[in-house]
Amino acid sequence: MEPETVEALAAREAVSLARRMGWRKIIVEGDCANLHLKLSSSQEDCSAIGTIVRDIKFLATDFEVCVFALVRRTGNRVVHSLARNATTIEWGSYLSPSSLILLLSNIDL
Repeated sequence: MEPETVEALAAREAVSLARRMGWRKIIVEGDCANLHLKLSSSQEDCSAIGTIVRDIKFLATDFEVCVFALVRRTGNRVVHSLARNATTIEWGSYLSPSSLILLLSNIDL
């Protein structure tokens, strides 16, 4: 899967989770400039991830505030480290907060 697709899927899941949690104001951060442009644009996206982008935009309408922020990759080290370590986690398993703390404590930031 392309990195842009993975980030789009992660963003959709994050917005969906925030909606289920009842949050009203969210900031969705990512380091993919192309995805950021697509999410910030009012034009329809006809690319390979267009359906995912439309889903995210639709979900975003449920929030008082939903900001899509572009962050530098260096500011996104925790996410990259979690993604890199996710390959060792069994699909469908759950990481408890204490497991995440342990994982993050071993990351070279």
